[in-house]
Amino acid sequence: MLRTKIGLSILLASALTCMSAQADETSTTTVNPVTQESTTTTVNPDTQQTVITKTNPNTQESTTTIYTPVPAPQEVVPAPQGYTNCFTVMAGWFNNTWVPQHNVCQYDSSTPSTHEGVAWIDGHWACTKYKASLGACTKWEWNAGHWVKTFQVY
Repeated sequence: MLRTKIGLSILLASALTCMSAQADETSTTTVNPVTQESTTTTVNPDTQQTVITKTNPNTQESTTTIYTPVPAPQEVVPAPQGYTNCFTVMAGWFNNTWVPQHNVCQYDSSTPSTHEGVAWIDGHWACTKYKASLGACTKWEWNAGHWVKTFQVY
């Protein structure tokens, strides 16, 4: 009898823990009045993760996008002087790595200078391992600000 009570107490405590974790999560569903596409946004404050699911009203197919927060920068180094153009590269996949939004500055390679390349890439985190079942990046790697010899946006 005592074993049953202890087991029930542990089970009840586990259920209450799950319920409280669920209570912290917030979900909002909106429907586009023109397309009738529904969008559900779920935010988990513990993981700081946002999940957005869009459902097509005609096919009932859903698309889920998971947003995992990027860690704070390890350092902020301003772009070296003398650039001809700077712009922001939006977040996206590059060579199987998720690269968050970052800045790129171009330099004129035809004029002699002390620059070590044609572009300066700001420091940024890159997600190199992603666990789909958790919907989260499991390994972030810091890429310090650096020069590139050939111009390539990533």
